[in-house]
Amino acid sequence: MNRWGTRIWWVVAWAVLGLGLILSLQTARQQGAARQRLQRRQQDGEALHALLAEQAKPLAIRATLEKLSHDTPPPLRELLAAHGPAVPADLRRRESRTSAAGWQAQRWEVHFESVDLAALAKWLRILEWQQPPWRLIEGDWHHADHPAGAARATLIVEGLHRIQ
Repeated sequence: MNRWGTRIWWVVAWAVLGLGLILSLQTARQQGAARQRLQRRQQDGEALHALLAEQAKPLAIRATLEKLSHDTPPPLRELLAAHGPAVPADLRRRESRTSAAGWQAQRWEVHFESVDLAALAKWLRILEWQQPPWRLIEGDWHHADHPAGAARATLIVEGLHRIQ
C-alpha cells in the first residue's frame, strides 16, 4: 500500500474513533433522562395494576352475587324464630338503597331488651351464612343492670335483595 492509502485509512480510523466518542458521550448524557422516563413508566404501570385490582373486587363480588340460587335472604323473623336467642325481639325495617346494579340493600333494626350474648353471636353467624347473606352493620350493647353474659342489644343488619 502506498503512503496516501495508509494516511486515508488513518484518517478514516480517527474519524470513526471520534464519531464513536461523540456518540458515546451523547448516549451517556441521555441515559439519566431515559432512566427517569422508564421509572415513571414503571410507576404508572404499577398504579394501573393497582387500579385494575381495585376494579376487579366489585366485579368479583357482583359475579358471586349473580351465582346465588336465591334472590333474597331468608326473612329475619323466620331466622329469629328458628335459630335466634330465646327472647323476644323488636324488628323494624330501616332504609333501603340500591347497592350494585340489580341489587338493593335493605337494613333492619333488631332490638333485644335482654339477650344472652353467646346466643346472639351464634345467631349473627347464622345470618352471615345465608345465601345471600345478612351482615351486621352496627351493634350497640349495654351490660349495665343485666346478669353476666347478657345485655340489651340493638343491631342494624343488612341484606341484599335482587331487584326484579
